[in-house]
Amino acid sequence: MADPQIEVVESIEDYFIDSAKTLAYEKFGTKIGPVISDEFEQVIFPKIDEAIRMTLNTENEHRRLSISERPGGNYSEKIFNVYDKDSQKDLIRFHVRTDKRPQDGYFFNFHYHVVEDGFNSHYTIGDIYWSKDTPPKWLS
Repeated sequence: MADPQIEVVESIEDYFIDSAKTLAYEKFGTKIGPVISDEFEQVIFPKIDEAIRMTLNTENEHRRLSISERPGGNYSEKIFNVYDKDSQKDLIRFHVRTDKRPQDGYFFNFHYHVVEDGFNSHYTIGDIYWSKDTPPKWLS
């Protein structure tokens, strides 16, 4: 008789981190993703990981937290939000904005907003250079 399979349960942090990465690449689509993936993995995502873990660790352990299911397309900044399932209120919002800098070209500015300041402040994660050409829309 074969050994019973043991189900491996991810930690909640790992679930959020895996979901965040999946949603980011979904937002990038097949046109942007392959171009920026190396820099995203090395520079940007470790900071997103850190911000998610900080949020999960500072929230009341009795809260039921979740992550949004769909990033914004076209020119929307939204990558994903972490929110309280009971109140349906966001705790942290992760965004990427396309910036055009004269003479330099286009950059993707990754940042997040937190509920503590009413989502008013930008907490910069980092920038990735695209090119002098206009980037495609998100999700394309």
